[in-house]
Amino acid sequence: MRVVAWNAAMNLPKGWSRIQDLRPSVLIVSECRTADFRSLPASQMVWLGKGDRGVAIIAPAGVVLTPGPEVQSSIFVTGSFEIFDRHFQIVGVCSKKDPSYTRGTLSAIEQLSGWSRQHFTVWAGDFNQSQKFKRPAGHNFEDAKLAFDSIGLESSYHAITKEPFGAEQSPTYFQYWREERGFHIDYAFGPKGASRKVTVGGYEEWTATSISDHVPIVVDFATG
Repeated sequence: MRVVAWNAAMNLPKGWSRIQDLRPSVLIVSECRTADFRSLPASQMVWLGKGDRGVAIIAPAGVVLTPGPEVQSSIFVTGSFEIFDRHFQIVGVCSKKDPSYTRGTLSAIEQLSGWSRQHFTVWAGDFNQSQKFKRPAGHNFEDAKLAFDSIGLESSYHAITKEPFGAEQSPTYFQYWREERGFHIDYAFGPKGASRKVTVGGYEEWTATSISDHVPIVVDFATG
């Protein structure tokens, strides 16, 4: 199963064909409008947002996506679907300050911990967090990583690359659209040992072309 997560920076139409070229089994798009999906059947998408800005889970044609439980924290949308003769669950992430990025994530993990354990579950999207962003007081991303570990999930990028959190060689976000201001803040957390391949989009293709200040993260999971 291939999961693609991407923050479209409210510019989904411009990057839609390139995202489709990645051939996702399921697509998570942060910072997108419902109007961007007019051509999709309702059964293919679950969207959650505040105003006209939100996060969507999109299934391929012919796959029915069923909304999952609601989360009272930031913007976390859930859905499930059947593919490859298995049941999968997805949490699409567009983390906001609620009251902080990490606290909102910890709240969502607590609310969905039981649901996440029921089937093969992937959390993916824009977490807006990094261990580079440690704060002198309060929660930081290390707490979120430990919370995911407690429910059997790991970051696919770090499981494959073996790079330490906070020292990633592949940025997923370029602040102010500048290459030298790259940070790794988009993640896919899946079942431990299930990640087979991970690819992160490049600055020249996605950001230098004014598509988005984020690049997609693509993860192939073993489904057997």
